[in-house]
Amino acid sequence: MLRLLGILLTVLCAIGAAILTWPQFFRLERVFPVAQVISFRGLITLGFAALLLLMRC
Repeated sequence: MLRLLGILLTVLCAIGAAILTWPQFFRLERVFPVAQVISFRGLITLGFAALLLLMRC
């Protein structure tokens, strides 16, 4: 069960990272929440790195 939860969380983070990295591909570059979040890509990258470190422990 815990393994399935880890896989699900990994897939969700990968989808989120893909949308924030290349929003034009998904035609989301002008959608309100995505457009606001894109300006914080650096902080989001640090957040994903922190999640990665937490999942490894």
